Amino acid sequence: MSLLRQQYHAEFMSIYNKLDLSKDSVPPRLFSLQTSRDSAARIAASRELELLAVSPVSTVWMDRFVSQVQRVSSSTKSQGRDTVLTLYDRLGIGDEFADGELFDTTGVVRYLADFRSEGKYMVLDFWHSACRACLEAIPEMNEVGEQYKDKLVIVGITLDRSPEVWKRTLAGHRVSWPGLRTAEGKVGLAAKYKVNGTPRYVMISPEGRVVALWGGYGPGTFRKEVEKVLQPADMR
Repeated sequence: MSLLRQQYHAEFMSIYNKLDLSKDSVPPRLFSLQTSRDSAARIAASRELELLAVSPVSTVWMDRFVSQVQRVSSSTKSQGRDTVLTLYDRLGIGDEFADGELFDTTGVVRYLADFRSEGKYMVLDFWHSACRACLEAIPEMNEVGEQYKDKLVIVGITLDRSPEVWKRTLAGHRVSWPGLRTAEGKVGLAAKYKVNGTPRYVMISPEGRVVALWGGYGPGTFRKEVEKVLQPADMR
């Protein structure tokens, strides 16, 4: 920067720093325009989220989704954060299911493919013993698994670090489905299914495609999510 430009810049900054840019010092009309612009931007962002929710995932979809992620990440007050998280769950839907090395309670290496059954859906339950919601879900999962045993297989995958803790939990809560453990924790298979909290559920079609992803538990939610897939399938 030349000496003359440096002088101009210093003078500009001196004047700029003395400006009172508080709300009371700016004409009401200017603030009204700013408020209108912000309101229009929020409406546009909300409308775009609605469109993303019903549109197929594509290159354009991904571009707009990334833009929405950046928007909600830039401010703690951004609207649509929950919707963006819901859309994130759609990213794996339609993908071929991921498999990997797991261990049963006897230490034998198993794979998800070992538990697949022709014509049946599979639900993966990522959980750990210290997760209260995971444990609260067990009775409902037992009930749903029994009701739809001709159509559904449930496989639990613990993120417990201690095999002993895991085995005690299985025995103490009367889990009726196969229990497996990944020695990698949240690395590997759990990471492939974007497990960033528990419980985390992944539903796989008889054809081996991911058809549903959801997280968390409340009374009736496991049944609701499973039946959203099974009942339309019965009508086809």
